[in-house]
Amino acid sequence: MRVRGLWSYVAVATGFVCASLLAGGAFAGTARNAQVRTYSTRPTRPLRTALLDPHTFSGSDPTTAFTMARQTGATYLRLQVGWQTIAPVVQPEGFIASDPASPGYSWNTLDTTVEAAESAGLTPILDIVAPPSWAYKTQPEGVNAGSPDVKALGDFATALATHYDGLTPGVPVEHVFQVWNEVNNSLDLSPASASTYRAMVNAVADSVHAVDPMNRSVTRRARNNSGTRLRRSRSCARCSASRRGSILT
Repeated sequence: MRVRGLWSYVAVATGFVCASLLAGGAFAGTARNAQVRTYSTRPTRPLRTALLDPHTFSGSDPTTAFTMARQTGATYLRLQVGWQTIAPVVQPEGFIASDPASPGYSWNTLDTTVEAAESAGLTPILDIVAPPSWAYKTQPEGVNAGSPDVKALGDFATALATHYDGLTPGVPVEHVFQVWNEVNNSLDLSPASASTYRAMVNAVADSVHAVDPMNRSVTRRARNNSGTRLRRSRSCARCSASRRGSILT
């Protein structure tokens, strides 16, 4: 009885193996005959790189600096637009801050730098920094840099975008704008808060887009001094979407 029981188990096991092999073969045949699906996607855009070197790019030989920058493969570079070096120290009578032709504005130095960048095959990102003394909301104090009045900032952004809108004779057309540097650092912006920077970004974005809907505004992902990303409220998160053409970096 024990022997007979053993052979019964062997027979059952053999049958199970045979059935498994047959099922496996049938599955393999089905897999071979199955149609392979393919999907077509649009080509991805090439990676575009930008460089920042405010000391070299604004130095004694920017032409050589821009040529070397282009040779690295960069296609963009960030140029700091010193608001206080373009706007008048004291607003003269009849000064209109949103009009680039208003008496008191001086664009010559920036124009020369922008033209040199364009000649080297680079697209400038015009980054507004350093307001004149009359354009502060929070005045600098000690090591704290203060913060600009957003109305004055928006007016200057309008003047900057209008100056480079292609209608000024001899001046190149520019479409990419940014506002401020190191917004998490009180040496550059104080108070260094998301709400302060958000208001600045929105003022610049609204102004440059009003001049030309094709203009693009670049905004930064701000972090505090510990490396933690500054919390953005819903309206700040909207900057990259609702502010037409904004780019979040």
